[in-house]
Amino acid sequence: MIEASKIYIKINKKLDFTEIMKSKLIKNGVIAMANLWQNDKFKLRPVKIEDLDDFYNVEKDFDTDIQRLCDEVHFPMSMDKVKEHVEKLANYDFDSHERTWIIETLDGQVVGNINTFFCDKRNGRFYYGVGIKTEHQRKGFAKSSIKMLLEYFFNELRYNKANAYIYEFNEVSIKLHEKLGFKCEGRQRQMIYTNGKFFDVFCYGLTKDEFNEINI
Repeated sequence: MIEASKIYIKINKKLDFTEIMKSKLIKNGVIAMANLWQNDKFKLRPVKIEDLDDFYNVEKDFDTDIQRLCDEVHFPMSMDKVKEHVEKLANYDFDSHERTWIIETLDGQVVGNINTFFCDKRNGRFYYGVGIKTEHQRKGFAKSSIKMLLEYFFNELRYNKANAYIYEFNEVSIKLHEKLGFKCEGRQRQMIYTNGKFFDVFCYGLTKDEFNEINI
C-alpha cells in the first residue's frame, strides 16, 4: 500500500542534485517526495465547519493567561458568534494568503492553530501567530508548525520575510523564535495594556536566506 504522505520516484538526471541534497530527500538513490503539510506527528489542515464544537470549547474554557499571550482577553462569545467566526475561517478566499490552519495529530486530535496576516505580496513579507492548547504545550508542535509555514511561504510563494509580534512577558515565545533563528528588530514601548499594566511589544524577523541556511 502506498503511503499518502510519502511517494518515492526514480531520480531524473535533469534535476538539480545540489538542491536535492539540501532538501534531504535522497534515500538509497531515490527521491523521497514528502507532504510539506505533514510530518510523523501531526499535520496542518484548513478549518472545517465540523471544528465548531472544538472552537467553542476552547473559547468557553480558555485560560485567561493564554489569551493574553496569544492576543488579548476577550468578552465571552456565544455559540452563534463562534459559529460565525468558524464559518468565516472555513470559507476563506482561496487566492488569499491570509488564513488559518488547524494543527491536528495524525490520530485526529486538535492541538492548536496557526494563522497568517498582513501578507504583503508586493514586498514579500508576512506576519503570523500560533496558539497551542495548554495540555499540548512544550511538545514541539509550535516549533514544527512554524517551520512548515515558513517552508511554504518562503520556498513556494516567494515571500522573503516573516515577522512576529511578541509581548515582552511571553518569554517562552521569545526563546522559541530565537532558537528558530529570528532576530529582534525592534521594541515598541507600552503598546499593550493588560492586567492593569502597559507592556512593550517586540518585533522579531527572519528572512528566507536565513531560514534556508539554518534548515539545510
